[in-house]
Amino acid sequence: MWNAVFSVLRSGTAWRDLPERFGPWESAYARFNTRRRKGVFERVLEALQIRLDAEGHIAWALWCLAGSSVRASKAADWVGKGGGSSEHADQALGRSRGGFGSKLHLVADGHGLPLAAHITAGQIKKCMEFETVVNRVRIGRRQRPDAMARDKGYSTLGGPRG
Repeated sequence: MWNAVFSVLRSGTAWRDLPERFGPWESAYARFNTRRRKGVFERVLEALQIRLDAEGHIAWALWCLAGSSVRASKAADWVGKGGGSSEHADQALGRSRGGFGSKLHLVADGHGLPLAAHITAGQIKKCMEFETVVNRVRIGRRQRPDAMARDKGYSTLGGPRG
């Protein structure tokens, strides 16, 4: 299962295009989805980050927070056709000035090591997500960095200025 997941992540292909050597794509996807729902990937990430921290590889002096809008493809247009609300929290899609899409919020340490990610609908203001995305970092001692660099969209609310 892990090799199938790594193959999809590495190549960027759809699950349906998974090479036959991994078995039926439906089985690989079902196993992946079951583990995702059970939080396996979050626990693996947390364990890796705790180990990196114990070995002194996480920079606590500075964390960086940035957000980026990601436009949805034309294939996602069906989500906006439901009549009424264009806000689809379960799909993390919504209308913003940039069009129909999502926002990706990412926290990295001073070395560029990703610590946490959070996806919201496109119309959600970055400043409203500051605490949510920073609190997604689950390193054992769970403390804040000495300083936080962030793009100006996060500067309205929340947290220490870095």
